[in-house]
Amino acid sequence: MKPFHDASRRSNSLSRELRMSTMNTAALLDYFTGFHDVAVDTVLAGLSVNEDHIRKTNNWLDNYDTFRIYFNCHHAVEGFHHKDWYRVGQSVFKNSATAYFKLLLQVIPLSTVYLRAPDLSARSSKASRYSVIDYSRNSIRYKFEIPDLEIRNHYTIGSECWYHLGILSAIPVSQSEKNFHAVTDHEFCSMGIRHILEDCYGINKSDCSYGSEGIYLFDELIAKWIQLEQKDSEAGIFSQEYRYTDREESNAAAVLQDVKINRRTVFQAGEIYNAPYCSFRISINNVPFFQRIFSMNRLSPEYFQNQMMLTEEKYLEAEKLKIEVKKLKAALKDHFIDEESEEDQSFEEGGKNILTAREKEIVMCIRMGMTNKEISDKLCISVETVKRHISNIFKKTNSRNRIELLHSLHQLI
Repeated sequence: MKPFHDASRRSNSLSRELRMSTMNTAALLDYFTGFHDVAVDTVLAGLSVNEDHIRKTNNWLDNYDTFRIYFNCHHAVEGFHHKDWYRVGQSVFKNSATAYFKLLLQVIPLSTVYLRAPDLSARSSKASRYSVIDYSRNSIRYKFEIPDLEIRNHYTIGSECWYHLGILSAIPVSQSEKNFHAVTDHEFCSMGIRHILEDCYGINKSDCSYGSEGIYLFDELIAKWIQLEQKDSEAGIFSQEYRYTDREESNAAAVLQDVKINRRTVFQAGEIYNAPYCSFRISINNVPFFQRIFSMNRLSPEYFQNQMMLTEEKYLEAEKLKIEVKKLKAALKDHFIDEESEEDQSFEEGGKNILTAREKEIVMCIRMGMTNKEISDKLCISVETVKRHISNIFKKTNSRNRIELLHSLHQLI
């Protein structure tokens, strides 16, 4: 794996900004550990959070950790190409999309799903955004952008757009066996050529440079500056038409010839990078409603078996948790009251300290390893109130901290 020494990203003021939902992070973790046999520690190397944080899908990753997990995954697989993220997106969607979501796709027309994509994307990323440029019944064109140039250059590795495009292309698989994926076209890309060469392929900064005429790699001109033509009456929207210009007037760069790294073509002649935003065009075939419903009966037995196994695992986890709760209640029967109490104050009965109903709930949460903030969110009370309850619990159970409390519970069980 390529060594990582760029400390400037972590020290940057933008490093702590929220960027990606851990729901997406968990999907990447499962894909690279499952399909490429990459160790979990390799995927999470250098991150400020652990696997438990990532597995809780209501959490978020900041810009730095988001960059690191993409970087780690990319460089953990030998010969990985920045366009290979397209296949990652396809596979992640097919294997991680919930049964409920796939069922919805059977009912909702593809065109409607694709028009809703910008809203769905906004829920999983705070740094990037989608908008629809134009659409028809069988075609849709997206504008994908990371508006903050500093985030684009410091907290992406230059391949996330291909990952997103792979996800979009895989959506039709849920509607028809014949529609395995949509026909997609990455018209032009906002990621910088130099940025991709450095972070995806390990090219030294000194070997890649920007000049007045274009972009140089090992002193060879590989791309020229261009001015994308703006479409009439559509401010900020560009077509693939362009003219050559100098760096000051340019808004993109066109690749002049195939560029190879380690005998593999990484850029193809005619491709456009360094653009104001990424432009995706997706051609779709809307499957009639009766055909979508009929195709549900032809889903593979393996799919239903997999869903049943997942359901069974969740059921067993719930049953195991019920048993643990019963043990805990039995062990602490002298400390708990059965009646619900609306008062938070503690009291004594028969010389024994009794925990209130609320304190009992908090003990259960501590037992499950929840933080004060997580307890606060679960019980809909303030963090300060949680701290006050925990202080009372420690006094009543003669514990100085959570470790002693859990140790005493373990001894009782």
